[in-house]
Amino acid sequence: MDPYDAIMAGMASGAPAAGAAPTPTSPREDDLSPNEQAVLKLLRSQNGGQLTNEVLEAELPIPLEERAVAINALSRRGMLTFVRIGNNVAYMEVQPEEVVKLQSMNQDERLVYTLIKQSDDKGIWTRELRTRANLQQVQLQRILRALETRKIVKSLKSVESKNKKIYMLFEIEPSRQVTGGAWYNEQEFDSEFLGILRDQTYRFIAERSMPRGNSVLPLSHVGYATVEDVVAHIASTRVSKVPLKAEDIECIITSLIYDGTVEKLQNGTYRALVRRATGAGVSLGSAGRDPTRSGLTNIPCGHCQLLNFCKADGPVNPMNCEYFSKWFDL
Repeated sequence: MDPYDAIMAGMASGAPAAGAAPTPTSPREDDLSPNEQAVLKLLRSQNGGQLTNEVLEAELPIPLEERAVAINALSRRGMLTFVRIGNNVAYMEVQPEEVVKLQSMNQDERLVYTLIKQSDDKGIWTRELRTRANLQQVQLQRILRALETRKIVKSLKSVESKNKKIYMLFEIEPSRQVTGGAWYNEQEFDSEFLGILRDQTYRFIAERSMPRGNSVLPLSHVGYATVEDVVAHIASTRVSKVPLKAEDIECIITSLIYDGTVEKLQNGTYRALVRRATGAGVSLGSAGRDPTRSGLTNIPCGHCQLLNFCKADGPVNPMNCEYFSKWFDL
């Protein structure tokens, strides 16, 4: 029997049955056996907070059965958790605030919880969770329902694949890779909202650039808008129900730069190049051409704010791009 199997066998014999979680208590380190204290001390000395079986065997030369007993005891107390990496096991200490939470779980629930926790704000697919936990679908679903009911984990869908459910810890805020960021509302791209933000952003930059009409202020002017200025302005208008970050506004300004209506100056500020008109079209530059058009902006990709999300199997892709359809007049 290899070390992993020995430890798992010990856990199975000492762990509570599914659905019969132990009563949470706060463990005290001075109640630990000498071997348990030695394992915990060794674990805390490791870079990255992970202790492998190889290091454990080398640094704690006691019989395998005694090591397994110490590991199992720490696991039952909720002071230690583990993940399998290939054929090896890595152990991690559980922070004090999580000990009581883990003690309310049976062994399978702890394993699923640990895998979900490792996924952080990107979450983990149900299929990957089932494979890594080596659990049957029915068993896994029962565990996930129990953890969701106790508000330990939550399920949601990613904009990258709306038909797949992912799980993450209940208190974790999902990453923008999952939610799509400010441009998505309930997994749907909000083009109307984006259009409003573009208009508000341009208007603000234009007011800082052409306060007296269509004449753009000289480059020496010190009052041009910064990204932070635009963020504060958008927040003051309350057009967005979600807080916008500087990177969101930079994305919008970049699209305006591609449109030819805004330029970035060397000092990092932005100024408008043309005053947009509502009825008679945009005013033209000195060469008599429309400065909002270029070879790049003639195609949808040249001014698309979702370029980073666009890929063959992504939520935005050339095959179902509504802007391409309009462009080709399909």
